[in-house]
Amino acid sequence: MRKPLPLLRLKQPSNFLNCHRLPASAVLFFFLLLAGCGGSDDGANAEEELRQGMELLSIFDFNAAYGHLTNAQAEFQRGSEPWIRSTYGLALAAWHKSPPDRESLRQAMDLFEELVRELPADSETRALALMDIGRILEVRDFNADTAEVEAAKDYYRQVIREYPASPFSARASIYLAQATAKGETEADFKEAARLIEEEIAKQDSDEWISVLSQFLGTVYTSYLQDYDAALEAYLLSREKGFARESEADRSLYQIGQIAEMVGRDLDAAEVYKELVEDYPASDYGTVARQHLKEIAARHPEADIEVPELSQIKVGR
Repeated sequence: MRKPLPLLRLKQPSNFLNCHRLPASAVLFFFLLLAGCGGSDDGANAEEELRQGMELLSIFDFNAAYGHLTNAQAEFQRGSEPWIRSTYGLALAAWHKSPPDRESLRQAMDLFEELVRELPADSETRALALMDIGRILEVRDFNADTAEVEAAKDYYRQVIREYPASPFSARASIYLAQATAKGETEADFKEAARLIEEEIAKQDSDEWISVLSQFLGTVYTSYLQDYDAALEAYLLSREKGFARESEADRSLYQIGQIAEMVGRDLDAAEVYKELVEDYPASDYGTVARQHLKEIAARHPEADIEVPELSQIKVGR
């Protein structure tokens, strides 16, 4: 029987992308960058309502944004750039305004579906709308709400199919894997891992390969207890550059623990040394150095250098 990982509590995949109501508002900032704030011939009042509505969305004041965007959306010509911005923004506001209710969710769904119908196949906003529909279907937003996980998975598959090897397919693959893992059987967990591996093979973005690989590692550790496979996934994430630099020291320590567990001491020594040298202020630095000393004692033939505290660099 494998011993449990010492000291470090592993994150569950369900927390990886903050999987309750916030993912749509998280992509809000991406949407704002995509959309811009250009002028329009539809009237200064509507443009001002749109501007105010988008500003309120950016600070997550969904209830106030809803009123402004309702006024703006009705004034713009269907298919125009400001109509797209106001329709997507209004859908987000309807979805997230408090308290959530069935009528607001239905309005959000209708608006997202309208964007899917109206926008061309290569539209990035259309890809976001498809994922948001999936999230509404998958997540219970209030007590009487019902989750429609299988329907949600169809929307994620559509994004993966229609926007291959893109940031959208990467995110949709994670959502699809998470939804699949909700089945809570070993077969479901293995399918979730397969979905992520399939997306990694298609991606050419180091950033998304890193995100996907780290997520894959959590699936293997937390659900399948396959630490050999988890190590390979985490090492790939390290190679591509951790997506969350603020948690890089934690990730390195986790890799070191797993490498020791599966008998790959030299891999563990390499990541512990990186942690000690490059993250001197880390809470994991002292214990990582101790692990490094123990590995060096077990493998004198490897001539492993253990940095003294006085040799630790300040910053990377």
